[in-house]
Amino acid sequence: MLGGIPHGSILGPLLFLIFISDLEDDIVSMILKFADDTKIFRKMTNSAEGLQLQQDLKRLCDWADKWQMAFNITKCKTMHIGNGSIEYDYSMKGRQFDVVIFFHLLKQSTKRNCTRRTAIAEATTYNSPYLHTIA
Repeated sequence: MLGGIPHGSILGPLLFLIFISDLEDDIVSMILKFADDTKIFRKMTNSAEGLQLQQDLKRLCDWADKWQMAFNITKCKTMHIGNGSIEYDYSMKGRQFDVVIFFHLLKQSTKRNCTRRTAIAEATTYNSPYLHTIA
């Protein structure tokens, strides 16, 4: 969302989550929400599921228009995960999403044709300060 939520507020994020609580009502794909960050995803086994995800993106745009909100489409990215993943180009409001091979809240890589080993090395090098907190 373009406006986001006020930082440092306790009530602001709660009110925002209540406001967007119906965001996923007509969505078939899975949605994860955290504050003003939304991720939509689904398992792809055929091209029809890619079309379904694109339809869900359209429904999200319709929801945003209805409630006079806007997604920051310039921040939207596509990530294909897994061997033999069906790659489909997704868009919102006519803008096609960039494809990334890994995504982190602070850094992303758009090297589409690099090897898996290079992507993993780059991701773990960047995230190594955080790995000890996960283990």
